[in-house]
Amino acid sequence: MTPRRLAILASFLPLALTAPVFAAPSFSDCFPLKADISYQMGDSVVSTAKIDVNGKPAIQMDTVNGNIRNTLIYDISGRKLLRSVNWSMSDRNTPDVTVDWTTAPTHPEQVAPGQSFKLSGKGTQITASTGERTEIDFDGYSHYTFVGFEDLPLDIDGKERVFKNVCHLRVKEEGKTIETWHAAGFGQIKFKYYEGEMLMLAEEMSEIFEE
Repeated sequence: MTPRRLAILASFLPLALTAPVFAAPSFSDCFPLKADISYQMGDSVVSTAKIDVNGKPAIQMDTVNGNIRNTLIYDISGRKLLRSVNWSMSDRNTPDVTVDWTTAPTHPEQVAPGQSFKLSGKGTQITASTGERTEIDFDGYSHYTFVGFEDLPLDIDGKERVFKNVCHLRVKEEGKTIETWHAAGFGQIKFKYYEGEMLMLAEEMSEIFEE
């Protein structure tokens, strides 16, 4: 082989020997929600839609179980909760109690596996029947630990589907433990609730109607 050909071959060797570079998963990647999806989560049907809130794009997530409908509205990142709505049990299209979050409960953009973070917020609660407005604090669980990224297999429509780099979160409070798994595009796709060591409730996505 001529010296020139040897030089050309050598110039390609570093490329051939270098492994492909893939971006590491990021905590914030788990939370953006896709619009116009619908799936079964335990006994509930979850669906999403794109809406505007104060002139800015947002995602509305509805959870319906029988005649109970709850709505959470997030900013486009899926990490910031903008509004919560509990609907009337007699008419699922009539709001009962709405909370506009003026200081929005927001998941941080970056958290390393094993690290903890807190959620807090303040909002205005409006009761539709009376028009009463009350200033409230965020009453959800506040202290979370990011367990880490997981490839989560679920039985979807009778076939195994693996959701890559799902964020696994854990809450421990007063002898209770909640485990949640969040997947990009879908939100929370698996949930477990323990009292002490006893599993009291478990739900996971089981069927996808629209994607």
